[in-house]
Amino acid sequence: MSERLPKIIDGQSSYPYFYDEIDERIHMHDVGKRHLTTLIMPLIPSVNSGYDILTVNKYEKDKIKTKLRGAKFDDEKTKRHDVFGGHITEDDLTDDDKKSSAILYSTAEKQALRELSEELLMYNNSDELVNSEPDKKRLVYIGDYDYNNGRNNEMSSLFCYICDGIEKNFVGKDDYIENDIKKDVYLSTTILSLSYLIALNKKKNDKSNTMICDGLGRLLDDSIGICDVIISQCKAKGFDITLN
Repeated sequence: MSERLPKIIDGQSSYPYFYDEIDERIHMHDVGKRHLTTLIMPLIPSVNSGYDILTVNKYEKDKIKTKLRGAKFDDEKTKRHDVFGGHITEDDLTDDDKKSSAILYSTAEKQALRELSEELLMYNNSDELVNSEPDKKRLVYIGDYDYNNGRNNEMSSLFCYICDGIEKNFVGKDDYIENDIKKDVYLSTTILSLSYLIALNKKKNDKSNTMICDGLGRLLDDSIGICDVIISQCKAKGFDITLN
């Protein structure tokens, strides 16, 4: 499994584009260059049976970023469901990555664990908000998924994280760039069934206050069959789960 993830080919270069963390966020989406990201979908055991999906609401982050661009923001879409994750930047690459014909699986796995630790927070016994401490054994590689809307051109390596309990008060944390400075923003989370999210994704132009963001949305197309893929990959790693 040392070279699970294929190298990104942009049609010109045989190597993907990587920048440092600040330039990555500024330039990648502006120029539409193909790049690597990780996506992490936490699976939460339901009170009754099966597992649901923990989504993060990107409303506050989207509002800030849109206003920084001087663009009009759609305030009506107050529920913006997405998964966790982020870009693999130049700083994340190892010497073995740079020498190899592929981005190493271990690099993507390490990045996924780091992103989840930073972006998924919870309250401890002292009611303090702290970073989660994900267990590597509970992280399951699902597959690689392309996305290109003209501006954002990326391949995302999806991981699921099998959470071990339901009695947790989760908070999301993300960041944005303002004047070349990275700033944090805290986000609400929601536990929803995968079947509900798939149905919601089919109603792209409805008038409700809910929408699916592109990180999650690219996984919910019927052609992917994400439910069966998740169940199969989790079972291969010893987690015999069902999804609601």
